[in-house]
Amino acid sequence: MGDFKLGICIWGVPVQGPKGLQIVAEMGFKGAAIDLGKYEDGFWYTCEQIGLLCEKAKKYGIVVATENVLSIRDNLRMIEAVGNKQLKLIFDTQNYSMMKGYSAADHLRVLHPYVEQIHMKDGRDGMISSVLLGSGDSGFMETAEVIKETKCSKWLLLENYYHREPLSQMHPGPFAAIKRDMKIARKIFDL
Repeated sequence: MGDFKLGICIWGVPVQGPKGLQIVAEMGFKGAAIDLGKYEDGFWYTCEQIGLLCEKAKKYGIVVATENVLSIRDNLRMIEAVGNKQLKLIFDTQNYSMMKGYSAADHLRVLHPYVEQIHMKDGRDGMISSVLLGSGDSGFMETAEVIKETKCSKWLLLENYYHREPLSQMHPGPFAAIKRDMKIARKIFDL
């Protein structure tokens, strides 16, 4: 049990920015998922703000993680520009392909040293989180192989929308769908 760490999504805290990190630390969390902000604010401004958050987070022993759909090059540029080991990535198995047409597996092969957590979902025909793992067109099975090869994260979180259509209509309720995805994940990852 001692291998797990508890964090919080910063957008769930009523105070944002450095003060939000202070509150998160005082509450005893060990990590915070952050929002990259508005891309129209500019890449370098966003990196500067993340860097300031990481410096504050370092004082509290908090890991800062971001989920994004940046290209491999831009993710590496961001990590280098921020220049702080407190910054990690939350990796989503569908977002890269659905939102940008990128291969999630290719991204993970390069970005795995920076990954703190994996969000696992699959979809088909441009619908997010709409089918069980491995039955969509996001390349989930190839990405799963890279997850196993790199052992990049202790955290594998199911993120399909089990309570929404069409996934909710394919099973006798959301918990049945969750159990099927759990079984699939356990088989794939030998859990």
